[in-house]
Amino acid sequence: MKHFLILSFFTTLAVHADLIIVEEMILNGKVSNLQTTSLRSDKVRIDHGDRQSDIFDLKSSEFVGLIHQHKLYSRIGGKNYSSQIARAHVENPIPEAKATGKTEIIDGKECEIFSHKASGVSTRLWVAKAHPLYAKYKAALLEMRALNREPFIEGIILKSESKKLGVTETKKVTSLKENKVPDSIFLVPAGYKKQ
Repeated sequence: MKHFLILSFFTTLAVHADLIIVEEMILNGKVSNLQTTSLRSDKVRIDHGDRQSDIFDLKSSEFVGLIHQHKLYSRIGGKNYSSQIARAHVENPIPEAKATGKTEIIDGKECEIFSHKASGVSTRLWVAKAHPLYAKYKAALLEMRALNREPFIEGIILKSESKKLGVTETKKVTSLKENKVPDSIFLVPAGYKKQ
């Protein structure tokens, strides 16, 4: 199961409630999946289509992974997960992005285009610095940058494009809205067994 990483020092940031982000995942020009991220208080849930979900408790640094098809879950306690995060950050630091000087309009929002390269992957980011939700959810969005190991740039990333060995993976935000997120989505569902 693919685990997203979060930097331990970001767990001290307050995460605003009620933000839901839906992203379209496109592989070599074809939609492969939808990813939904739900933020509530100090918790984050990332649903990778209907296959699996990752739940992060940002206060305790606990990670829970759900595999829905087999009704299985795994849990990594805060201390163990924090040590893994710290080691990963030392071995593979989050890359710095450079402004390209280019802009593009995405969904009516002007985006500055940034680029970076890490571990043989070339990535471009379309960042809406003046997005109306950015100031309100800045802390939450910084948490998401850490979870996704994306560079820390002011603004909301509306699109990213990564290329490696002839494969192009694009993520594009299709919905970004405020909505009530219930506590129940951050719990292991009834009937799931521990791996």
